[in-house]
Amino acid sequence: MSLLQGRAENNLIKAVEESGGRLGATIMRPGYFFPSNAYPQDARNQRSSTLRLTDKLLGPALSVFYPAGLISVEEIGKFALEAARGKWEGKGGPIFENAEMKNLVKSLSVSDRSHGEL
Repeated sequence: MSLLQGRAENNLIKAVEESGGRLGATIMRPGYFFPSNAYPQDARNQRSSTLRLTDKLLGPALSVFYPAGLISVEEIGKFALEAARGKWEGKGGPIFENAEMKNLVKSLSVSDRSHGEL
């Protein structure tokens, strides 16, 4: 983590604490994420040719040896949307690391399936 990132996170947490409950914050620290598999044509606009090559070469190895470090853009989006809705209050935070975000999003999928079976 960079010094600037740490300072920004600390200032954000301090602002929330000083707001008297008027503000809330969720700080996301995603790991390595890939462009959406649902829209592969977008990769050309989101990544340089070097990064696209890196994705192809390192992606399979990372998914085997470090799966907790990867997150899809869809998972980041779901996490952010639910954070805005207040879903993650009381579930840790305000700083959420990659593996924690993945687990919480996964719990949504399990919860959605169990509610669908009712």
